Amino acid sequence: MLRIIFEQSSRGSTLTLSNLGPVPVEPLFASFFQGFRFLLSTTEREPVKCSAVSFGDTLALTVCSQLEDSALAKNLTRRLTAAGLSVQIESGGAVE
Repeated sequence: MLRIIFEQSSRGSTLTLSNLGPVPVEPLFASFFQGFRFLLSTTEREPVKCSAVSFGDTLALTVCSQLEDSALAKNLTRRLTAAGLSVQIESGGAVE
């Protein structure tokens, strides 16, 4: 049933944004985490997927894309830095 709902809903969209929200961690274990990443796999119908998850005072925005053009991620980064936010970029696990 869920597969049918997914197939029907994905026909009308080209991008997905999922917000997992803040991830709570027991205070005893919080020092063991730097943050979380939430990745969505792309599909032929939706070649770009974005996600958000936060931990403490850090928000991780992820853009997964099959497209060769990275304009969406670059534009998002430019807008966030223009708004005065501190941005750290990771690509394939490497911090830039």
